[in-house]
Amino acid sequence: MKAVLALVVLGLFVISGIGVIAVTQDTSVIVTADLTLKPTPDPLTFGSLTPGSTSSPQEVTLTPGNSSLSVSVNITGASLLQSIQADFGSGYADLNGKGGILITNNVPLLYNATLAIPPGTKQNTYNGQIVYTVNEAP
Repeated sequence: MKAVLALVVLGLFVISGIGVIAVTQDTSVIVTADLTLKPTPDPLTFGSLTPGSTSSPQEVTLTPGNSSLSVSVNITGASLLQSIQADFGSGYADLNGKGGILITNNVPLLYNATLAIPPGTKQNTYNGQIVYTVNEAP
């Protein structure tokens, strides 16, 4: 009887000694847009042109990262470069000041660019930059 009682007591002790507790851990993550955009070729060159001529189309590729993008364009530098024309598939138009260019994530966007040199332009090397302002697409 003492042995049975000891087992029962021991059993109760083991049962009462097993406790279950729940511990929580807070977690969080900040997801940011991948605003990566790689224009190629870099630099974009139009070669040697004479006044009154227009360059042959130069193919430009805009390669995004893992987010869809909304891109606007401004051209800085020599004023003659601010007249670059771009064709995104619906005909040539001014590239400078163009906004609302939508680029799907991981899908490169191609466009053709041309530059017309106004008659009377003085011989020189003209430099500038195409500035792509990138936001996450809506």
